[in-house]
Amino acid sequence: MQRLALAGLAVLAALLLLADVAGASTFAVGSIAIPSGSPTPQACNPAGVFSQSIGVPTAAPSAIAAGGQLTQWQMGTAIDPAGAAGGAVALVALTPEVGFYRIDAVDHETIPNPLPAGGVATFTPASPMMVSAGDVLGLEGDATVDCAWAALGYTGEIILADPTTPGDVVDPLTTGPLAVDVAATIVSTEDSAVTTAVQPEGIAPAGGAALLVSTVTDRGPAGNPLTVTDAVPAGLAIKTAFSPSGPCTTVGQVVTCTLTGLTAGQSAPVDVIVTPRAGTYTNSVTVTQPPAATDPVTTNNKATAAFTAVTASTKCVVTGLGNVPLSTAKKLLTALNCKVGKVTKTSSSKVAKGNVVKTTPGAGSFAAGKKITIVQSTGPKPKKHKGSKH
Repeated sequence: MQRLALAGLAVLAALLLLADVAGASTFAVGSIAIPSGSPTPQACNPAGVFSQSIGVPTAAPSAIAAGGQLTQWQMGTAIDPAGAAGGAVALVALTPEVGFYRIDAVDHETIPNPLPAGGVATFTPASPMMVSAGDVLGLEGDATVDCAWAALGYTGEIILADPTTPGDVVDPLTTGPLAVDVAATIVSTEDSAVTTAVQPEGIAPAGGAALLVSTVTDRGPAGNPLTVTDAVPAGLAIKTAFSPSGPCTTVGQVVTCTLTGLTAGQSAPVDVIVTPRAGTYTNSVTVTQPPAATDPVTTNNKATAAFTAVTASTKCVVTGLGNVPLSTAKKLLTALNCKVGKVTKTSSSKVAKGNVVKTTPGAGSFAAGKKITIVQSTGPKPKKHKGSKH
């Protein structure tokens, strides 16, 4: 009992040391407590990793709740002091895939000799290990080091992983009643941001189609799954919602998308197609992270976009069509009692190729059937290359 109490104090001390990291969420994963009724240790397998994956106690799950920096980890050493001292050991973070595991990160260490008091070895990686949400922790070492405990009610796996190199794909070798003897401290911080807009800009045709387009950016470093919520105003009938980075669901007027796989600096779109009734609307979008993570900049987690939907009348109504695809602009002008006039082209470094640079006349209300000329972007001017002089 004294050894377990000391182990608990060591974990608590590690958490307290990291609790004041600015803008960070710190949490513990795994446990070095010996399961009740499980006195038999299991020696490490130099060609494999002991990994808990199923039936892990809810009080100390080994699956990582949120990605981030693994700053410290511990393992028990009291069971076999003579063999453990000076032994080689590695902490391995494994990403579960369908039928196999992928090694996410590894930290190789040497157990101190003499062993630390209290039977707990604490390691601090030279550089924090970047781990992902959903990873499971495992131990690899030489046969003199004990990595796990025989434990009824627990199921672990031995993962064939030699050498343990990040990115390697490894397979489960055997299963057994194992409780892995490891605990770790994770600091999860991630700056995520969202912007939103409506196409066509400013004014949309009532009864027609409008696109609520949002862009989510993961500024890192954790790489957590991000949840995007679009509170679509009443009066906008949702036709479909989609994102290339994850599934979207619609409940009532709320669209929720879970985006995965984004790394620091990457962005992903979330598109919602709606049919509006006549009126003025403000669409509101938010991005959130797993509860275990912290976003140091919350001012960019929410975005809004306002627009008006108008009923077609005997007037030709020209909306703000800047940067709208030409095909969309033509359809919109026709729906709003206008005629599409001459289309000319010009280069533009600000408007994407194929989109509208401007219309003549611009936004406003005119007599029905008014011809509207359109200037279309051909993209930026090609750079000139100076010829070589001979």
